[in-house]
Parts: sequence; C-alpha cells; structure tokens
Amino acid sequence: MTDKSLVVHFAPPATNRPAGAPYRFVPNVGFETPVERSDLHAMFVAAPPRSVTLLQAPAGYGKTYALAQWANAARAAGSTVAWINLTKADRGKRAFVAALTDSLASAQVMPHGAERPVSHLHEDALDALDGLLTTAARHPAELLLILDDFHNVDTPEVAAVLDTLFVRLPTNIKVAISSRLAIGLASSRLLLQGRLQRIERAALAFTKKEAQALFASAFTPTQLKEAYAICEGWPAMLRFAQLCGEDWRRLGTSLEHVPAFASLVKDFVLTELLADLDAPLVEFLIETSVTDVLRPDFADAVRQRKDSRAMLDDLAARSTFLQCIEIANGSWAVPPLVRRVLYRLLQSRRDLDASALHSRAALWLVKHASLREAVVAFIAAGTPEAAARAIEDAGGLNFGISHGDNALRSVLDLLPEDHLRASPRLRLARIFVDFKQGLQSEAQQMFDELSRVTEGFTTERGGPASVALQADALLVRCLMQFYLGGTLSAERLKALGEELTLISGVQPRRSTMIYIFLGLYQHMRGDLDLAHDTLLQAERSNAQEYSAWEALWLKQHFATVALARGNLAEARRIFSAGQRQWREEFQQEPTFFSLTKVLLAEIDYELDDLNEARSKIDEAMYTVEHVEAWFEMLASLYETVALTTYTLNGAASIEPMLARLESIPRSNKLLHNFLPALRMRLALLNEDDERAAEICSRHDFAARWNDPGSPEEFAWREWDLIGVSLAELALNECRLTDAAAILQRLESDASRRGRKRTWVRALVLKSALAHSNNQHDAAHAALIAAFEIGSANEYRRTFLDMRRYLQRPLDGLLASRTVPIEKHLQSFAAKLQALLSKRMGTSKPAAPALLSAREREVLIEISLGHSNKVIARKLGLSEPTVKFHVQNIFRKLDVRKRTTVVAEAHKRGVLP
Repeated sequence: MTDKSLVVHFAPPATNRPAGAPYRFVPNVGFETPVERSDLHAMFVAAPPRSVTLLQAPAGYGKTYALAQWANAARAAGSTVAWINLTKADRGKRAFVAALTDSLASAQVMPHGAERPVSHLHEDALDALDGLLTTAARHPAELLLILDDFHNVDTPEVAAVLDTLFVRLPTNIKVAISSRLAIGLASSRLLLQGRLQRIERAALAFTKKEAQALFASAFTPTQLKEAYAICEGWPAMLRFAQLCGEDWRRLGTSLEHVPAFASLVKDFVLTELLADLDAPLVEFLIETSVTDVLRPDFADAVRQRKDSRAMLDDLAARSTFLQCIEIANGSWAVPPLVRRVLYRLLQSRRDLDASALHSRAALWLVKHASLREAVVAFIAAGTPEAAARAIEDAGGLNFGISHGDNALRSVLDLLPEDHLRASPRLRLARIFVDFKQGLQSEAQQMFDELSRVTEGFTTERGGPASVALQADALLVRCLMQFYLGGTLSAERLKALGEELTLISGVQPRRSTMIYIFLGLYQHMRGDLDLAHDTLLQAERSNAQEYSAWEALWLKQHFATVALARGNLAEARRIFSAGQRQWREEFQQEPTFFSLTKVLLAEIDYELDDLNEARSKIDEAMYTVEHVEAWFEMLASLYETVALTTYTLNGAASIEPMLARLESIPRSNKLLHNFLPALRMRLALLNEDDERAAEICSRHDFAARWNDPGSPEEFAWREWDLIGVSLAELALNECRLTDAAAILQRLESDASRRGRKRTWVRALVLKSALAHSNNQHDAAHAALIAAFEIGSANEYRRTFLDMRRYLQRPLDGLLASRTVPIEKHLQSFAAKLQALLSKRMGTSKPAAPALLSAREREVLIEISLGHSNKVIARKLGLSEPTVKFHVQNIFRKLDVRKRTTVVAEAHKRGVLP
C-alpha cells in the first residue's frame, strides 16, 4: 500500500494516456512509517541551480523514498516537481524524450496541447528536447525533475540525450537521478563546474538512529542492535526485520533464523538484485559463495577457471552490491545476507559440489590468507581432520603468538573436541589460551595431565616427540611461570638457555618468543641490563619473519625494560614511534593496552605530570581488573597509583586506595610482599616512622632482606622497595652503621643490574648519611653522582619523593664554593631546589596529621622544658633518636629554635 503522506499530488494526466500511466508520475514508495532522512535532506537542499544529484546504490537502499521526501519538501517550498518512473519501454532517444515530455506535462509545465503520442514525436529527438527546455525555462517556479530507476534506460543513445540535457539545462531546473547500477554519465564536466552531487550506498544506509525511528518501540535495544548489525543499515532488510518482528519475538531465536525473514530476503535477492545480472555473473557469485571475500586468484582456484578477474571487473563496473575491500588486489565482499542466499542456491544445485568448492577454498586459504577461514572451509567440506592438520602445520602457538589469544581461541573452538584431544600440540595451544585468559588452575591441570601422557613431552602419538612439541611445551612452561609472578633461579635460567640453543635452529619463531620470556624472567629478577641484551637477541633471532603482532609484543617489552632501567627517554621514544599502531593493535589485546597505559602513567609520574598520570591510571584500572596481568604490570600499576594518589590527595587517601587495590582478585600475587612493602614506603613518605617500623617488624622484612638469598625470594621491585625503606628507617633511627651496610648492598646491586632509579635513591640516602656524619665531601660526591644519572634521564619524582633526605645535602652542595660541579648538573640541582622549596612553601597539611604520635610525645616534653637527655630517659629512647625526632619536629613546624617551637605548635593546633 502506498503511503499517502509521501505521495506528491500531481495534476491529472491527459485523458488520452493509458489507464496505468498516472502511476509513472508519482513516487512508488510503500513504507508505512516514514523516517526522516535529515542528513540526506540537507544534501538535497544544498544542491545549486542547474545541478544534477545522482543517487546510486543497489535495490532496497531507499533511493525512491529519499527522492519522494525531497519532492514533498520542494513542493512545500513552492517548487514544481516533475517525476517519471522509467521502464525498459523508455529506452532509445525518442522514447526517453517522450517520457520527459509526459512528466513535464503531468506537472503542468508543458501545456496539454503539447502532448502527443510517442509515434508522432518529432523525428529529431534532440530538437524536441530543445523545445521542452525552452518551455521549461519560461516556467515561473523552480522545477525539480526526478528520473527514477534510470538503470532501466541506460543506453548510449539515452546517455547522449542526457548529456545534451545537462549542457542546455536552464537555471531554474534541478535534476535528480536514481539508479541501481553505474550509469554512462559524462560526469567530469559536471564535477569541474560543481554541478554534480553523488549520493552512494554509504550515505543512503540507515544510521542507528534512523533504524530506531523505523522500528519505533517495537524492538528492544538488544534486538535493534542485532537487526542493525545483520542488515548493515540496508533499509529494505531493516524493513523486512520490522515486518517479521512478531515472529522474531515469538521464536526467541536469532533474526537470521526466523523463517519469514529468510524468505523475504531470498525473494528480494532473487527478484531485485540477481535479476539485473547476466546468467554467467549469477553463476560466478553462486560458485564463490563459499567465502566472504572475493579475490580474482582465489576465485580462480575455487572455480578452476581463469576468468574471475573479468567477472569481478564486470560486477564492479556495474556498481552492484559488492563492497570494495582492497583496490590493490581486487578484493570484494558480498553482503552476508546476500551471500547466505547465494550459498543456499549452491547447496540446492546438483551440478555443483559444495564440498569440493570448500576444499579448494581451504587449500588456497591455508597458503595465501587466513588460517581461521581455512579451518572453517575444511569443516564445511566435512573434513575436520584436515582442519586439525592445517592448524598443526601452521603451529597453533605460532598462530597465537602472531595473531593474539582471541584469534587462536576462535580457531580452536571450531574444531570438534575429539580432534583437539588427539593432538598434543593442539592441546598445548588450548592450554596456552586458557592460561592467558585467566583459567590458570584449569590450564595447569591440563598441562600436568598432558605431561604425564606424553612422558614429559618425550613421546607423541606412540613415537618420539617432535622438536616442535618440545618447543611448544617449553614455551607454555615459560608462560605459566612468567604470569604466575614467580622468579627463576640462576640455575634454572641457565638450563633454560641451554634448552633454547637446542631448538633455536629448528623452531626459530618459538625460540624468539622463548628468548622474550627469558629476557622478562631476567627483568623480573632485576637483571635489567641482561634482560635488555636478551631481548636484543630475540629481535635478531628471527627478524625476517615477524608478524606485526609479534613485533609489537617485542617492542612493548623493550619499552618495559627500558622504563625499569630508568631510561625514560628510550621508553618514551619506543612508545611514541608506534603509538598510533599500538592503539589499533593493543585495543584488541586488553592486557597489552592496559600495560601500555600503566607504563605511560609511570613515565608521567616520574616527570611530575601527576594529572596525566592519574588520567592514564583511570584508563588502565578497569581493564586490569578484568584481564590476566603479569606481576610486573600489577606492581608498576599499584606503585604508580599509590604514589600519585598520595601526592595529589594526601595521607588520608592511602588506605581507601590500597583497599581497592587489594580487592582486585589478581592482587593475591602481591599480598605477601609487595603491598606490605608499598605500605611501608608510603608511611615513610608521610613521615610516619612508627607505622613503617611496625609493618617492617610484622613481616620480618629486615631479617629476610638481609639474608644472602633474598634476591631469590623477592621480585626486584619488592627487593628495592624494602631495601630503600630499611635504609630510611635505619637513618631515621640513627642506626648509621646499619644504614651504611644496607645502602652499600643496595647501591651495588642496583648499579650492577641497571636499576638506575633505585641507584639514585641509594645515592641520595648515602649523601644524607654522610651529611649527618659531617662528611661533606662524601655527601657532595654521592649527590653529584645521583644528579649525573637523574639529569641524563629527566628524573623528577625520584628526587622529590626523597625530599626528607635531599634538602640539606642539596642546600649544602649549592652553597659550597669549593666543590667542582659541571654547569648542567648545577642547573639541574638548582631546579630541584626550586621545586623542593615550592613544595615546602605550598604544602600546609592539617595539624593533627602533621606530627607522628612519637613526635607529639617528644614535643610535649619539649614544652615542659626538658632536655634531650631527660626526654630520652622518660620515653625509653636513645639520645640520638630523640635528637632525630626534634629535628623532624623543627622541620615540620618550620622553626629553628626550641624557644619558638612551642608557640608555633600552639598556633597550628598541634598542642592544646
């Protein structure tokens, strides 16, 4: 039924026309629920005088509907509309000009006396066209001439008439043409003159908002999303979905499986799309319906012919429903709904063997394109054993390494379970994916079972195990150890290196990934310089065969190690060089995406750009709560979160923030050592020495850290955090000998293993220790060494977080006139001094949190007039410890003498 709201009401035709003729001059539209196409309407209105608007798209894209809305709007604005629905009977010069004459007469542009039967039309159609245009030019209103379904008359003769029409078009006429196929229009002149406006399939497809307007409230948001995804914005298909809405709700199945919808789509494809094509082209599309993407060489392999390029060129030239994927190799895609209809036609043909076509497609895809598509084709051909063999030949783990966890899972899920279990290598690939995606316990059980069945991966299917199986097993073992957060002993690392040498020549890609894991194990142990060298070896081992995903993985870990070594410039360079590519690739792999954000946040924090760090942390936190994360990633994130939150929001924010971190299920890796060590570090930053000492005692950190085997027990971040905190506690409690011993070990280990930021912290503490012993030359030397490392790597927060120990040695260094210091180091030191002064000048914490409990006890004794010796005896402390607390009280209250400290304490509310 025609929607009357869309019909343009023209004057009645002449009485000597055939009875059906009036319907040639009105839009043939039938949507019962009009959808406003505001974007299209804006394009129509913007068309200049003498312009030509060409709507070119397959059937069902609403070309007639859109033009009908334009016609209604034009009539409402006072324009005259002449509409003609063209048919094959209008082919040829005389017939086409006659159709134009009829449409203008119907719109009362031509006087009715000018109407004549086609057989009596002037012999020269172009002369007749001149008469039409002369008459139309005298029309008092703007005229919109709409030629609908022009593909029915597209011949060289009609194209010549059309070119003449455009050349001689009066200024009061606009022309709109709709066509399903590309038309022979000489468009270059119109384009140069700015008179041609093309509107193609992408612009005519419904937006989600327009689809929602079509369905009104008939569909739920989930149904709307599914329908739009299946129909890809194709208006006719969306209309079919609307018509089948009741059946869809009743059946509760996918829209594609609703019989009424499938029937409507099939009828539409057969009568509206394929009907316009020659038989050989339809045959070509049916034979190649076994895959989504058409390429000439692929189609030739499937069809066992050599004419596929000509067929595709013909289809593309006619601007059919094919969608261009890549121009360079001539790749095209058939819309999924159309391909399903074509595939059903293939299955119904007795003269075509669908299984043979699938097998040919699979063999070609294995060699030239996608393993997943090849597996799908093998299974569709009824040969799952061939699919399993294809995955084995390609290497399941190779595929996972090259394309990511999700891609490997999607391939393995296609295989029947019995074929998967029959292959140890495919089972290892499944274990690899399950472990990476959070199923650690299940994966570990499967790995142990497989190891037992294969006698430690030495046998395979009744015979000796292949090198490929042994390499896969080694890689999965590396992965498990790596993600569980454990460290490897020096002996185990040596054994792993020996295993690598055995397989590197046979399985280069696996050896590359195992080298990467080896480097990351060294990273986790804190041997950062060695880890960097191993990653370089991984890069060189198989440089010619990297996939894009593999190369990104390697670069990611290069950046991770560079940052851990404290080389901020190198880490930033790696991130910046591939930032756009990484965004595209890593968003498909949440773990990599989060790790990138974590590391960038750590860089921003070190550069003292706290707001940027906070922003990146927020982006990483959600993902890290939902994906498997390795130890180093979590440790880096939590340390950056803690330090940034504390610096921005103060001590009150520490416990709520740490409670949130501990609530993340994957935090169990960090609960034993790292989070307590981080709490101790934050307590020292807040100058709450008692709290730090209590944490240290509860976890027996001092004894455990000082044990010679502690590097085997702790991850390097834990070892460094605990070591720096122990040195600070010893220094604060005036245990100077203990502080010196801790710092000597910390500095030696950090400098030898390439952990520059820990090395700088150790040097700052060493300088503070020497300064407290009045060894000013040693203090200056240690501080200059720290500045040499810090200035080269743009460190900020590493120094600012050590302000408690940095301020006095720094002031002494800059005040000294006898210490030789290079100009750039002096400039760096002066900037740090300015930053420290700024922080101290602007930071006025609330009084109750200003002093620790012990410092308040000492302050009360000072207010009573007691000396340090008396205070030490009353509180059970040593005199040096009391002296240290007094110095802290003076610094926190910004005073220099006992005579003023009590007054300042009363002023700030510390004392009542």
